[in-house]
Amino acid sequence: MKSLIKNLPSYSFSKPDWSYLDHITLADPEFNISRPVDILFGADIYSLILLEGICRGEQNNSPMAQNTTLGWILSGCARTLQCNIILNNLEEIHKFWEIEDIAEESNLSLEDQECIEYYKNTTIRREDGRYEVRLPLKSDYETNLGLSKNRAVAQFKSLERKFTKNKQMEESYKSFMKEYQTMGHMTPATIKEFTSIESLTFA
Repeated sequence: MKSLIKNLPSYSFSKPDWSYLDHITLADPEFNISRPVDILFGADIYSLILLEGICRGEQNNSPMAQNTTLGWILSGCARTLQCNIILNNLEEIHKFWEIEDIAEESNLSLEDQECIEYYKNTTIRREDGRYEVRLPLKSDYETNLGLSKNRAVAQFKSLERKFTKNKQMEESYKSFMKEYQTMGHMTPATIKEFTSIESLTFA
């Protein structure tokens, strides 16, 4: 694509008599002459070149002049200024965005993809409107965790020692666990439910 937009304005016209602009110097004094665009600014640059100073005409359809570091620029509605950039150059604009568009390539690992599929297949919405989500576990998680009972018991006893020093923490912990059980997120387990306690994973 050789150019992003065509000449602006799309055709030349006689310069209107806007007397309220006589005392300022326009960045483009020949704005009424159709010609190629010299430079195209993005919104980030436009905000940096703005200065204090605005000139408005008495009529609502008169263009507004804004002071910038490049001089005064015109914007607004004016019947003599028909700027049809998008309509006349829709195809070129479309090509421009195709060139600038970044291809969305997935960088997810195989495990990440399997996890997403797991959530899609197991997540359900209950009658109360809440969602029930199952935790994804690796196929060999039991082997990697090993015998975790001793470590879990040690952590629990450490937590009990903290409770003896901080009663507020103890009450908050018990309240949370009770609420968790009441909501059905956990249920008491008995040894009879399992064939071997050594095969269990503790947390």
